[in-house]
Amino acid sequence: MSPPGELAWYLYAITAEAPDLVSVEGVLPGSTVDVLPHGGLFVLASQVPRAPFDSSDPANRTAEPDWMADRVAAHHRVNVTAARRVAALPLVFGTMFSSLALVDVWLAARQSNLWDALNKVKGHAEWLISLVEDTASHNAWLDGHDAELIQLQARMAAAGEGQGFLLARKTDKVRNLARTAHLQSVAETTDRLLRDLYQNPIPEPRRDQRRAWSVLDRMSDEPAKSQASQLTPWADTLASSGLSLQISGPWPAYAFARQMLSGELVHG
Repeated sequence: MSPPGELAWYLYAITAEAPDLVSVEGVLPGSTVDVLPHGGLFVLASQVPRAPFDSSDPANRTAEPDWMADRVAAHHRVNVTAARRVAALPLVFGTMFSSLALVDVWLAARQSNLWDALNKVKGHAEWLISLVEDTASHNAWLDGHDAELIQLQARMAAAGEGQGFLLARKTDKVRNLARTAHLQSVAETTDRLLRDLYQNPIPEPRRDQRRAWSVLDRMSDEPAKSQASQLTPWADTLASSGLSLQISGPWPAYAFARQMLSGELVHG
């Protein structure tokens, strides 16, 4: 449990330059964002009460969905603003330290890696490329392209009611297997294409099981101007099959920073 009134430093990002964030509110209502120098780098941070973020404290609020949604949005807002102004490595939501001395120790152990990462991020943003399925359209495409499904449908058309029922059940199983196999094949091809375009596409875990990748690309407000637009011929090929590639961004380099820091959530 946090001592009553204990304050901590909540960290948003590490940057190569000092951005102007005077007008940006911090993670808690009324909090400001401080730009703290460290060895030529800068840390974006707010000094806030620890209790709302401390799971062992009765005043903890991280189990409240609305409160958490607002806090995550505030965290993201700081990082979006910073990333549009300077090279920045956004940190995981909830990264906190009890003192600036501990922040200095944490940064000092990563100084070289942080500089390398910031040099790669400079002038770039993160883009999310997702493989999206329209299930009904995909199934219809499989019915017309998978040899076993074509054969089963021909047999069903000529079958009696009882045999037709059994063939229909078998067709559903075969279709599900074909759907899974085709999705895997398309995902593998997309992954290879992305590795040809980018040094290190990062697979993104998603709750909806959709295949997605984060990539670093030049900063632009228009997805069509990103390097990923070179995937258009492949996306056009997929369109008739009920599958599509969606490009969203630009975003702060969350996945890149997470990978560079091994996904660490820090409490010091």
